[in-house]
Amino acid sequence: MFLKKSSFTRNGKSYLYYKIVSTYKDDTGKNKHRVVKHLGKLTDEEAAEVRQVLKEQGQRQAGQKVGSEESEVSHLAEVPQEIPVFVLLDTKQLIYEPFAQKEWNVTEVDMLLLVREGTGELFMDGKKVVLRYGMVVYAPSGSGMHVVNTSSSLLQLDRIAFDVLQRSSTAADRGAYLPHKMQRMFQEPIQLQTPYWALQISKELSAMQVSGQPEGMFKRQLLFYTMMGRIVRHTSEERPLETHNVITHAVSLIDQHYRDDLTRDQIAEQLGISPEHFSRLFKKEKGMSFIDYLLHLRIEKSRELLLLSQFNLKEIAEETGFQSQYYFSRKFKQLVGVSPSAYLLQPKKYVSLDACMTSSLLSLGVVPRVGIMNPWMSAHYQSLLSQAEFKPIEGLDEQSAEAVTELQPDLIFCNIHKQDMNWIRSFASLRMLWASSGRRKYGCKRSISTLLRPESGLDVVYLHRTPSSS
Repeated sequence: MFLKKSSFTRNGKSYLYYKIVSTYKDDTGKNKHRVVKHLGKLTDEEAAEVRQVLKEQGQRQAGQKVGSEESEVSHLAEVPQEIPVFVLLDTKQLIYEPFAQKEWNVTEVDMLLLVREGTGELFMDGKKVVLRYGMVVYAPSGSGMHVVNTSSSLLQLDRIAFDVLQRSSTAADRGAYLPHKMQRMFQEPIQLQTPYWALQISKELSAMQVSGQPEGMFKRQLLFYTMMGRIVRHTSEERPLETHNVITHAVSLIDQHYRDDLTRDQIAEQLGISPEHFSRLFKKEKGMSFIDYLLHLRIEKSRELLLLSQFNLKEIAEETGFQSQYYFSRKFKQLVGVSPSAYLLQPKKYVSLDACMTSSLLSLGVVPRVGIMNPWMSAHYQSLLSQAEFKPIEGLDEQSAEAVTELQPDLIFCNIHKQDMNWIRSFASLRMLWASSGRRKYGCKRSISTLLRPESGLDVVYLHRTPSSS
């Protein structure tokens, strides 16, 4: 091994960096070089010190006995030499601000760059790559590259760094695994047809803490191999577009950006498909157009703010992405049937999926249309229950879930510690109200009573989660 100095010029500036290189013979017998480690910028003294260390290592290896070398070669002959090993190092999210200036980097290890959001340009090996959602770029170690955000929104890349190793066949290396240069792997950027799964795996890898526990190490490596295997399959076969995953990601983007001036073309660009194709996929999957879905979502969000906030109509219109208060009121009446002001004064339909909350509501004179009750409550609140329409349920099952769906309540009270919130959301599209199990006897009633606003026509507003106490 020896120390190699490299230099290059970009934008009129010269860059100098060092790397440790080893020599080997390829299948044709020609001498080749492979990068063992990138050291970056070094002073003359540091470079001289590294050269001396490498020289001493070489002398020790050359002084090995012939008999030992023969033994090593005999041992290594039993080990497959042509199987590279991929080892995950780390994952990191790279964020580039709108119209960010070019940043020059030299990769120290092999890495994948996965575009999570936004568009931009990447310059590497004298080529320009236009980055868009779902694109994967392979950057081998030692690659000089820079990224520029060409749009007015954030550009987010998931960087997945890894080593490619192969066991040495030379006795001098004693069977060590050395860096291996992959051939014909990701030579061109890959546009994933279904990026959702890759982004999910990358997110899981980022969330997992690196530890010395074998279980965690194996799980991270398994996820990494799963991602690599599926990416490789995209390069060798045509895969049908998975509509569900594409639209799932589209809905996630809409949920995040419904307040903005969101357009069909923007979402389609993020998904890496044409606007026309996106429209067809979206309507097929959701049963309505993108525009209608966005409008319904904004109206549902405005209903939530009407019930659960102190905002006026102008503020609610701005908060939910409407251009004006007049346009918001017109669309609200079109979908809900009444104006926002009239909706506030309407009697509200409540559902209580927790006996404590049912008791608290009844003690305040508020009768939910559907509610879970304890046995003693029927007799205790008999006079109040006889004056209103009320359906008691013993618990939340498929039958009671169907009743809640048909009722279309304005608010649902539930206990996050006792019920499956994901299941409740699956059949209740409207906003929900929840409380913790802390201070069960008095906390529900006090919190609801404190937040009553009878002067505005509201019976109940948002009940924040409170810490449990003994």
